[in-house]
Amino acid sequence: MYRKPPLLISVLAIIAFVIVLSVLFVFLLKLAVLVLIFAAAYYLYARGARVLNRDPRRKRGPWWFR
Repeated sequence: MYRKPPLLISVLAIIAFVIVLSVLFVFLLKLAVLVLIFAAAYYLYARGARVLNRDPRRKRGPWWFR
């Protein structure tokens, strides 16, 4: 027949589970912040490259339109 574990073991297991979940949550939060930072950096880089690449003498449009 199944015996319930002692209360101390149950409490320790719940505390360990909460700690593991919080560590996982913090890791995913850090990962999301890093992804946002890289996305913002790439956006600024692409915008700066587009602005610097603009040449007023260059014709606009596809190659068959020139």
